[in-house]
Amino acid sequence: KNFYGLSGVMISSVECNKEDFKEGEKYKAFRKKIIDSVEDKKFQKFNLFKEDAFDILEYDTNIDNSTLCPICNIRKVEDKNCFICDSFIKLGKRLSKDSDELVFSNQIGIDFDDNFVIKIRLSPKIKSYTLFDGYSPADFKVLADNSCQELETGIKSLAVLKADVDNMGKFLEKSDVTNSFENFDTFSKTMDNFFSIYIPNIMRNKYPNTYTVFAGGDDLFLLGAWDEVLNLAREVESEFKSFVKGDDLSISFGIAIAKPTTPISYLADYTEKLLEDAKDIDDGKEVAHPKDAISLFGETVKWEEYKRVYNLLNKQFKNFEVINTSNLYTLLNICDMSKKIKEDIRNSLWKSKLNYLFSRNIDTKYHYILKDLNREIEKSPEATKMFLSEFIYKRRRS
Repeated sequence: KNFYGLSGVMISSVECNKEDFKEGEKYKAFRKKIIDSVEDKKFQKFNLFKEDAFDILEYDTNIDNSTLCPICNIRKVEDKNCFICDSFIKLGKRLSKDSDELVFSNQIGIDFDDNFVIKIRLSPKIKSYTLFDGYSPADFKVLADNSCQELETGIKSLAVLKADVDNMGKFLEKSDVTNSFENFDTFSKTMDNFFSIYIPNIMRNKYPNTYTVFAGGDDLFLLGAWDEVLNLAREVESEFKSFVKGDDLSISFGIAIAKPTTPISYLADYTEKLLEDAKDIDDGKEVAHPKDAISLFGETVKWEEYKRVYNLLNKQFKNFEVINTSNLYTLLNICDMSKKIKEDIRNSLWKSKLNYLFSRNIDTKYHYILKDLNREIEKSPEATKMFLSEFIYKRRRS
């Protein structure tokens, strides 16, 4: 028999037998063969010397602005969209319904050659949580309008979140997870269930104004009302740490705040870049536990640092009603000054500026906050700026 692994649009295969799944050392060697085979294929995607290469490189002709699919911007329109995007739309509509049903593949836009049809069970395990507005899935504007529902103020925007488990390859290489097929199978299914079942259930019960684009394997792609997404991100990180019960695995996040009219294709690419920023936080550094970071509001910090600052200042600012928006933006500027002292020595005046702000503009009964702000802006201006940005967004009016 052959074992297949998909690498982009390439398919690799290695031979195996049942003994490879029974003995630990043989199974480890077998997994290495799979990984090596997939890696080899990654470097052959553009091999044009194969006889069937031009079958793979088929393309549509006579495409112009009037016939280009408005969703993918790649293929020719057949009705309103191209046939592939239409199939995704059909499948998405079925997957958004909260039911367990058995369907034929051609009913959900999955068409095989030679009119081959299979039955597929659309179980809750493979369905995503979706907020409905009446009988239809809520659009992005509805999600954005549902931001800050418990507040009298707050911007009406979306947040788009991408998250990915850190160091999974190294963990699998060094742990006993791959000692047997049974161990690896249990680990893989448990990890997938955390993202594909447990997280959507949290969304359904606590964060209804969120939307699953993808949840499974070891990563997430979510969007929704911006304040709910930020709360959800903090909960997911905490739940994941409890789930893995150790420091060998962590999870990094990239989160973007945007208006609901922003194209989702742009947001997907931009959030992926933010996730890469989080993943690159330890480049060139020797650290015990690399990555484990969050990129948000233009800053990237470790989760431990972000949570410490957020929990402290969120408690301090809870009743800090007298500070006006202008003073809050001054605090953001002070954070930037603290970050850039090495670029310009004049930025070392940030402490004087902070003290002046409190002495001239803020009631003395709130001066106990000055000590904490002074310490955190010096120690972690990035995490402080992230907290302040969220605080400002919750006080602004759209």
